[in-house]
Amino acid sequence: GQFLARYIARQLAKLEDKTMFLADGTSTYAGQTGVGPYCVANPTYLLQLANGKTKPSDVTLNDLRNLRSKVSAAILAGNGFDAAYYLNPTWEPVLRSFNQYPNFIVYENVNGQPKFDGWPVRWVGVLQAMLTSAAASTFAAMFGDLSFWYLGERGAPRIEVSREVFFASDELAMRALERIDVEAMGIDAMAALQTAAA
Repeated sequence: GQFLARYIARQLAKLEDKTMFLADGTSTYAGQTGVGPYCVANPTYLLQLANGKTKPSDVTLNDLRNLRSKVSAAILAGNGFDAAYYLNPTWEPVLRSFNQYPNFIVYENVNGQPKFDGWPVRWVGVLQAMLTSAAASTFAAMFGDLSFWYLGERGAPRIEVSREVFFASDELAMRALERIDVEAMGIDAMAALQTAAA
C-alpha cells in the first residue's frame, strides 16, 4: 500500500510538471498549453539556438545568460519576485563546468541550494536532458517566475479500483485520476531556451 501511494504521488507530480512545462495544446493534455509551447507561440519569450545547433550540448553560458533578457525587467529586479532557472538535473555537471577563468563562480551549490549566476536553480525531470546527440526543438532550460503561472487542481486526486477487469486472474486494477488546469497569468514572466529545429 505504501509503495502504491508513493508511486501514484510521483506519477501525478510528473504529470503536473509535464503539463506545466511541456503541454502543447493537443488532446494529450486536454487542450492545455504549458510554458515551453506558450513561448514558441509567443517568440518574444523564446530563445532558440541557431540553425544546426540541435544538440543540448550546443547550449553555451551566454545562451543561459541571454535567456534572462526575455522576461520582464521587473522579474529581474527582485522586490518579492521568485525568479529561477528550470533545468533537467543532468545539466548540473555542465553548469559546474562554467566555473573557470574568467568566470570563477558561475554555479554553486551551498547546503543543497543550487544557484547559477546568483539565481536559484530548480531541477525539473521532464525538461530536456543534457545530451551530446541531436534533440531538435526541445526545451533545454527555462527562466522566470513560475508564480505567474496558474496550476489549478479540479477537485482532489482520486483512486478508482476495479475487481471486474482482471476477474479471471484474481487481480485488482487501480487507476489514479487528477484533473488540472494550466494558464499564464503574467505573459512576460517566463522564457524558454529551445534547441534548433534543424
